[in-house]
Amino acid sequence: MTDSTSEDALTVVVVTHQSAAHLPDLLAALGPQLRADDELAIVDNASTDGTAETARALDGRALVVETGANLGSLGLFEARYLIRLMQANARMFDKFGA
Repeated sequence: MTDSTSEDALTVVVVTHQSAAHLPDLLAALGPQLRADDELAIVDNASTDGTAETARALDGRALVVETGANLGSLGLFEARYLIRLMQANARMFDKFGA
């Protein structure tokens, strides 16, 4: 994790469904790129494979939102700045694609 100020802080939202198997690799790649003031939100769309529990176990600072239904992208919410990964098995590039 690197330093940031709240002025340039990001909220990264990962919308998931049945993604427990993909979260370890995703969070391992994303975690070191998040800065102190950045937020991570994982939206679980009614997974039955333990996605929400896996997310909580892997990253204790993440906000895990369980929608209770498969709402797709409707699980997104207001954020300061948004980097949206379409699926939990998306690949992160170094420095958010730079």
